[in-house]
Amino acid sequence: MVDNKRFKIQPKHVFALVIMYLVSTWILSYLIDIRNIFNLQRYVRNFHRGLLWFQLYKEAQITEILQWSFLGSSMLMCGYMWGKLKTMGSQYTYKFFLFMGLGSTIMMMEDAGNVRHNMKEYTHYLFGATTTVTVMTEMVFYTMLGAIMMFAIIGYGPYVWHAVKTRFYLITGFGAYMVASIASATRDINDWYEIAGKWIHEVVFHNIMLDRFGYVGFYIMDVLIEESIELIGASAIFCGIFAYLRFIEDNKELIDQEYQLNGLFARLMRHPRSILVRKSGGHHGL
Repeated sequence: MVDNKRFKIQPKHVFALVIMYLVSTWILSYLIDIRNIFNLQRYVRNFHRGLLWFQLYKEAQITEILQWSFLGSSMLMCGYMWGKLKTMGSQYTYKFFLFMGLGSTIMMMEDAGNVRHNMKEYTHYLFGATTTVTVMTEMVFYTMLGAIMMFAIIGYGPYVWHAVKTRFYLITGFGAYMVASIASATRDINDWYEIAGKWIHEVVFHNIMLDRFGYVGFYIMDVLIEESIELIGASAIFCGIFAYLRFIEDNKELIDQEYQLNGLFARLMRHPRSILVRKSGGHHGL
């Protein structure tokens, strides 16, 4: 008798494919753009800037389209989980996916529509196009977006923390997006993106692309590295939600059961209102 479970797609399969994509495109870009093996560079010279990695990782191309796909799928899966858990009588766990879905929707809007850039147009008009205004605008936007996700994690995270794989993927996803967001928001401070990209181009690639393609240091940071990190973040968040869907298939009894944490971290991860009512011994939802 064939065990159908072995044929189920698991989050690890999805995440592994993403890592394979990143590794293979980085290696391929190195071999073609830098080593020019078998003179394959001639086939990509008509691309923008004549670089394979720039074509793959620039805005609205394959890598970013994959990000949109994962964010959109996360949004839809959160809606599905919200409805599924609600019909199963959940009082707390479904709210985690409600706020995660809201956060994923805003992330999708930002990634596809560059909302923060539109915000900068208004802040530049009102306060001047200075580095301080630019950085503060982006930091405020990312802080507001992060607050939604943090509310989901701190307020209702303990109800999904039983799923170890969900924990791993969400920590990976949020960590990746935190790094990418801070880096992107502060890139105009002392032009550190350009400086770091120039250093990578000089030290790692020995300026090999300079003669053929001109200065590409900023794009190494803004396009290649930043978009790679964001793809890891988007896919990890999707895999975290997907992992919980797989988890509750065999652990329905853990729905609305709070994962017990210890120490200071436990206090930070408790339900927001539980801290206020812990003397009563009850646990009230928002």
